Amino acid sequence: MIKINGVPTPKFPSSFQVTVSDLDDGAVTTRTMDGLLHRQVITSKRKLNLKFAMLTWSELSMLMQQIDYTFFEVEYPDSQEGRLLTKTFYVGDRTAPVAKYTEDGDLLWSDISFNFIER
Repeated sequence: MIKINGVPTPKFPSSFQVTVSDLDDGAVTTRTMDGLLHRQVITSKRKLNLKFAMLTWSELSMLMQQIDYTFFEVEYPDSQEGRLLTKTFYVGDRTAPVAKYTEDGDLLWSDISFNFIER
């Protein structure tokens, strides 16, 4: 389960990826004339890519409101640590195409996608 500020997402994403990115010290990380990399890693940061196959209008609205802050806490299964972690993230672009109206007049949204970038 994924939680945002302690609240579970309406459903588990249909697609979920954890990207681990190393941040280098640009003043120290260089290549010498023979092409050898000299690297000073400062830290590693996470990027979470989430995609939801289908959400109702109310589920989507709740989810979008959960991430409508500059920074927020996310509890998620981390691929490198092999356990649930809680870290502070901000959200990138949010895409929410409309799929169709249901028979009772509600909208179903499909292929909702966004990414969380660690602070």
